Amino acid sequence: MKKADMVKLCEVSYPQYKGELCMIMSEVEVDQWMVLTKNGFHPWKIHTSDITLVGSAKTIKTPEIKKIK
Repeated sequence: MKKADMVKLCEVSYPQYKGELCMIMSEVEVDQWMVLTKNGFHPWKIHTSDITLVGSAKTIKTPEIKKIK
């Protein structure tokens, strides 16, 4: 995993985030990640075993910005 990857958190360990997409922000220790939720940063490190990768930062499409003429 890497920064900006979209993930889901384990529903057993983190039921408050059930069905919610989160974003990886940084690896703070080996296999320990800082995660951004819809309400802001999760206050503790989350272990890799509690994270499911949903989309890689390279595969997520962002909308194009059109130039104003």
